[in-house]
Amino acid sequence: ISFEVGGATSGIHAVRLDQFQSGYNGNGAWAKFPGGCMYARANFSIAAKSSCNWYYPTAFPSAPAIFISALNGAPNAWVAGGVGANNVLIYNDNNTTLNVNVLALL
Repeated sequence: ISFEVGGATSGIHAVRLDQFQSGYNGNGAWAKFPGGCMYARANFSIAAKSSCNWYYPTAFPSAPAIFISALNGAPNAWVAGGVGANNVLIYNDNNTTLNVNVLALL
């Protein structure tokens, strides 16, 4: 059985190390995988009844899916105003500051 991953031309090159990319900066961490899958992640503390504009640590070719999970309190945070290829606005509807993990996946 033969297969091709990430433009490989032979079995010994099915997945080359240089096809994986990752990094981090002040906006979070990111990774790119063979075949085009990408993710970015960050943690935020969003003040009560306010929003946070997350500029991804790397740009996506199109708008990614956004997943938000609360680290404390009720998870009343959501995407406010749409998702772009470079950023997303997240709103905290709680009456207190909310710490969240945010994942962008494409």
